[in-house]
Amino acid sequence: MTKRNINESRMLARQQQYGNREQERAAIEAVDDFIFDKVRFVEKMTVESAHRFMDESQAHLSEAEALTTELRELRRDLDYTDRITPHEAGKRYRTLLMRVEETQKKLDRVEQESTWLEAKTADPYSNYVSMTDKYNGILRPDLP
Repeated sequence: MTKRNINESRMLARQQQYGNREQERAAIEAVDDFIFDKVRFVEKMTVESAHRFMDESQAHLSEAEALTTELRELRRDLDYTDRITPHEAGKRYRTLLMRVEETQKKLDRVEQESTWLEAKTADPYSNYVSMTDKYNGILRPDLP
């Protein structure tokens, strides 16, 4: 068994000489089935990972919405100066600003990860090819 790029293996199966058309069809189908079983497995794992990530990301979105509400409340309190002292307003604002900056970093990471996962799920075959090329000795399947 030789570890080949899956595109090379698919081409090799198609370039081989066979005794008859049925043997050729069976050999090509066997190689394609083997490869696409691997592609489907990786695609399934990628989609499951994306679902877990999106579930986890929902907390960051909820946090951003809560911060928006808190900022609106602070503004409302500032509109009625008898509700809050300038010192208290400044303290609340600085605390909220720090939390907003932390949440923005989390949301930036969510955006980057979402873009990466979208690319992986958009083309599962290319994703699998690049994974097997990148991790040649580990992930590349042994093909006939």
